Amino acid sequence: MPTLPLRLPALPFLVVGTLLLSACGSDPAPEEDDAGGAAEETTDTEESESEDASAGDLLADAESLPVEALGLSVPVPEGWRLEDQGLEFGDAAVVAEDETSLVVMGGFDGVMEPPEAGLAPPDLAAHGMTALAEFYYPDGVTRTGRSDEEWELDGLPGHMVEEELTPPDPDGFSGTVQYLALDRGDADPVFTAVIHEPGNDDQQDQAVAIRDAITFD
Repeated sequence: MPTLPLRLPALPFLVVGTLLLSACGSDPAPEEDDAGGAAEETTDTEESESEDASAGDLLADAESLPVEALGLSVPVPEGWRLEDQGLEFGDAAVVAEDETSLVVMGGFDGVMEPPEAGLAPPDLAAHGMTALAEFYYPDGVTRTGRSDEEWELDGLPGHMVEEELTPPDPDGFSGTVQYLALDRGDADPVFTAVIHEPGNDDQQDQAVAIRDAITFD
């Protein structure tokens, strides 16, 4: 796999939080099964418990380690390592042993041209994703959007953009990136980026579980 640098030149801006309003409406009637009875529905609580159990299995042997520069702690499972010194991309990264998956964390205190003041998290996440793509691929890259959604991590509001990056050079790194910008209120904002080369779905699931288990001081 082509090796990625581990430091993105971060962007010096404040992330602005947004208020989410959910539309109200009546719940649809449950569908009936072939026997004529109401089909069994999976509740949000059951789905959440299932997801929590799955994440717990993926992180069963993880050790929670601090990243003091960012005021957070991150789980590091067996077969992964934490790098937080001299990185070229972010302030810290949890890296898989084969280096096909990374969970990168960083502050927005770099040297690139900042975006306009007062941008909402969706625009800031899009700006950061573009900066990442341009940093890795100065000669251009095909970007295929996969998701663009509001997100929350350890109670902090944010926005995540997921894209597939495909360079013109077949020997270049091709994979997916989930870029998440987080608003920490009065504290400096941070970003996380899950970077994964296709081929090991279990490892990608573990990378996402690591990201989702980050806690802030």
